[in-house]
This record gives sequence, C-alpha cells and structure tokens, in this order.
Amino acid sequence: MGRLATAYTYFPDKGLNRFPDTPIREVSFVYSADYPVRGPKKLFSGGAGLVSTAMDYARFCQMMLDEGKVGNTRLLSRKSVELMTHDQLGKVGPDQAFGLGFGIDGIKTPLSELSTPGAYSWGGFFYTAFSIDPKEQMIVVFMAQLHPTGDLTLDRQVHELAYQAIND
Repeated sequence: MGRLATAYTYFPDKGLNRFPDTPIREVSFVYSADYPVRGPKKLFSGGAGLVSTAMDYARFCQMMLDEGKVGNTRLLSRKSVELMTHDQLGKVGPDQAFGLGFGIDGIKTPLSELSTPGAYSWGGFFYTAFSIDPKEQMIVVFMAQLHPTGDLTLDRQVHELAYQAIND
C-alpha cells in the first residue's frame, strides 16, 4: 500500500484535490485509489487493473518496441508483437484501428495530432498513457494519477512535445 502513488481528483468546480479515502460513486460505477490493496481482489475486465511502477511500464513499452525482446531475452515472438499491433477490427471499426491491446494511429483515418501511421498506444484509468512509435524508435510514458481529469489535455501535450523534440 505504501508504494501506491497518491491519486488526485479534478472537478472544475472544486479544482485539484487528493483522492478521497472513501470510494467515488458515479451512478452504478464505484472506484477507489486503493482498489489493488483493499478492493474485492477480483476485477472482471481483461483490459483493466494493471498496477505497476513507471519504470516497469517503460520497460514493457521498450519490450514492445524491441519486438518482444528485453535485452537478449525474448518474451514474445516477433510475429506475436506484429499481430498485437496490427488492426484486428477490419470493417467492424470503420474509423478506429485496434490491435490486440492497443489503439493504432493513422491506419483508417488521417492522423489527428503529431504521430506516425502505425504508432500504437493505450491509456489507463488514472490518467496514464503510453505510446510506442516503431518508425521513430520512440516511447512516451505519461502518468498523472488523476481521475476524473475534467477537460485537461496534458497527456496530449506531452505526446506532442515528444514529437516536436525529434531533431533530424
């Protein structure tokens, strides 16, 4: 519990505040900052519930960028990474490309912000996000520990600044 980062809330009328000790209820949805330790120990969502350190999150992104390898150790086959980062929606999703666990930029629609076609990314509940750009050999990890976020766009700004910093 002591290693969990402090989480915050942002409501336009209340501003930025430390996440309350009691869970927040939004209609039938209930969430808390300490669910990994004090929660029901079960979460029925294949795409949610990861609790990790910023460095391990970055190592995961680097492993994906390195086509499934961490140093000299292969954790995923190159073909598995290729399948995970290839659009799996086809005609089902006419506007959004989505692999096995990642949204994919610029495949079905023009890029809406600085990025590279084929770069892939995902975001988390407490205003966390990562993007992996194989062409630029770049990863971006963003972690703010904030929910709800109001209309904040810091995650997109960090992403854009990373691309603006490319100097070639």
